[in-house]
Amino acid sequence: MSSIDKGKEEFIQKGLKFEEAVEQLSDIVNDMENSEVDLDNMIKNYKIGLSLLKFCHDKINDAEFKVTQVNVE
Repeated sequence: MSSIDKGKEEFIQKGLKFEEAVEQLSDIVNDMENSEVDLDNMIKNYKIGLSLLKFCHDKINDAEFKVTQVNVE
Protein backbone atom coordinates (compact mmCIF):
# COMPACT_ATOMS: atom_id res chain seq x y z
CA MET A 1 0.00 0.00 0.00
CA SER A 2 1.43 3.38 -0.98
CA SER A 3 1.78 6.24 1.48
CA ILE A 4 -1.00 8.04 -0.40
CA ASP A 5 -3.37 5.11 0.13
CA LYS A 6 -2.36 4.94 3.81
CA GLY A 7 -3.10 8.65 4.17
CA LYS A 8 -6.48 8.21 2.54
CA GLU A 9 -7.30 5.33 4.89
CA GLU A 10 -6.39 7.50 7.88
CA PHE A 11 -8.85 10.18 6.69
CA ILE A 12 -11.59 7.56 6.38
CA GLN A 13 -10.88 6.12 9.82
CA LYS A 14 -10.97 9.58 11.39
CA GLY A 15 -14.37 10.21 9.81
CA LEU A 16 -13.15 13.17 7.77
CA LYS A 17 -15.93 14.79 5.77
CA PHE A 18 -15.56 15.84 2.15
CA GLU A 19 -15.94 19.54 2.98
CA GLU A 20 -13.27 19.32 5.68
CA ALA A 21 -10.89 17.58 3.28
CA VAL A 22 -11.41 20.29 0.65
CA GLU A 23 -10.74 22.98 3.26
CA GLN A 24 -7.55 21.25 4.41
CA LEU A 25 -6.43 20.84 0.81
CA SER A 26 -7.08 24.52 0.15
CA ASP A 27 -5.06 25.47 3.25
CA ILE A 28 -2.14 23.34 2.09
CA VAL A 29 -2.19 24.88 -1.39
CA ASN A 30 -2.36 28.41 0.04
CA ASP A 31 0.47 27.68 2.45
CA MET A 32 2.65 26.27 -0.32
CA GLU A 33 1.94 29.24 -2.59
CA ASN A 34 2.16 32.07 -0.07
CA SER A 35 4.86 31.22 2.42
CA GLU A 36 8.45 30.23 2.63
CA VAL A 37 8.29 26.51 3.30
CA ASP A 38 11.45 24.45 3.50
CA LEU A 39 11.84 21.51 1.13
CA ASP A 40 11.09 18.82 3.73
CA ASN A 41 7.81 20.47 4.73
CA MET A 42 6.97 21.10 1.09
CA ILE A 43 7.32 17.37 0.37
CA LYS A 44 5.30 16.47 3.47
CA ASN A 45 2.53 18.90 2.46
CA TYR A 46 2.59 17.56 -1.09
CA LYS A 47 2.08 13.97 0.12
CA ILE A 48 -0.75 15.01 2.44
CA GLY A 49 -2.30 17.01 -0.39
CA LEU A 50 -2.20 14.02 -2.73
CA SER A 51 -3.87 11.86 -0.07
CA LEU A 52 -6.56 14.49 0.45
CA LEU A 53 -7.08 14.80 -3.29
CA LYS A 54 -7.50 11.03 -3.67
CA PHE A 55 -9.88 10.98 -0.70
CA CYS A 56 -12.01 13.75 -2.28
CA HIS A 57 -11.94 12.10 -5.70
CA ASP A 58 -13.13 8.80 -4.23
CA LYS A 59 -15.90 10.56 -2.27
CA ILE A 60 -17.13 12.22 -5.49
CA ASN A 61 -17.05 8.89 -7.33
CA ASP A 62 -19.02 7.22 -4.52
CA ALA A 63 -21.62 10.00 -4.60
CA GLU A 64 -21.97 9.74 -8.39
CA PHE A 65 -22.43 5.98 -8.09
CA LYS A 66 -25.15 6.38 -5.45
CA VAL A 67 -27.00 8.98 -7.54
CA THR A 68 -26.80 6.71 -10.56
CA GLN A 69 -28.21 3.82 -8.53
CA VAL A 70 -31.12 5.93 -7.30
CA ASN A 71 -31.93 7.01 -10.86
CA VAL A 72 -31.91 3.39 -12.06
CA GLU A 73 -34.36 2.17 -9.41
